[in-house]
Amino acid sequence: PTLLVYNVAIGTCVRAGQMGQAIGLLNQLFESQKTHVVPNHLTYNLLVFGAARAGDWAQAQNFRDEMLQHKLRPDAHTYQGLLMACGKAKETKMIAELLSQMDGPNLLPVYTTAIAASARCGDWQGALAFLREMKEEAGLEPGVEAYHAAMFACSKPDPAKWTECLDLLREMRSGGLPVGVTAYNTAILCAGMAHETAVAQRLLDELKTEGGKEEGGRLVPNNGSYRGLIKSLAKTGDYEKCLVILEEMGKEGLEPDLLLFTDAMEVFARSQNPGATLRVLNQMKGAKQPDLRLYLAPLIDADEAAE
Repeated sequence: PTLLVYNVAIGTCVRAGQMGQAIGLLNQLFESQKTHVVPNHLTYNLLVFGAARAGDWAQAQNFRDEMLQHKLRPDAHTYQGLLMACGKAKETKMIAELLSQMDGPNLLPVYTTAIAASARCGDWQGALAFLREMKEEAGLEPGVEAYHAAMFACSKPDPAKWTECLDLLREMRSGGLPVGVTAYNTAILCAGMAHETAVAQRLLDELKTEGGKEEGGRLVPNNGSYRGLIKSLAKTGDYEKCLVILEEMGKEGLEPDLLLFTDAMEVFARSQNPGATLRVLNQMKGAKQPDLRLYLAPLIDADEAAE
């Protein structure tokens, strides 16, 4: 088999989450003793990506070290994989160190991945610092994905940093970046995590009536648009407002999923209203599984959502 065949096979195993098989193919490649068939950047970047998806930071490092042993210099794709592994393994301190090692082209996606990794680690200050560093030191213009990840990071602390999140939303708009459903959903979630019900409601109303344009027409709220508003009620236990929201979703053709019902149950638990709790519990029994891309779009891709 040629190196191309090995790389396709390794990539297939990585996508299927079969890292043992992928490493077996790498060993087989070495054992073939064909001088013209040796691992290249793609081989190791696929393996680093696989380790990252598994959250195995140590394994990702080992693949990077093997690259260096074979005189292969890590590129932007390697660093993106390493940063993903940092995020999943909650190796917060390593994110800045990896960024300091990176030079050359394609820095924009590397910074974006660093911001997302910080968000996974719950490090909102690090995420905002990397966003500023992109603009002020690296001379790069952050894209939509970078802002989404930084906004999501603001929802992590307790209480959530909702004012900083809204500043990022305004910064996106003033910079001419499209403010879509994902940006609104993330801002609503951040306000909800801070129990700022009025702010979450205002943002949802803005999404419905004044939100920016997407291809095909006005922005359309989805389940992720309502989650933050429901979570905002958990502190007060305002179950009546929660019931109104669930009914409103039904009128708009949206079907609350298990994640939304779970959030609603937090509201009813605080309200100590057994009748309302049982009513929602009965609805919850037939609820569908959530599509996590509606809630975690700033951090995950389709493959990870499917897992």
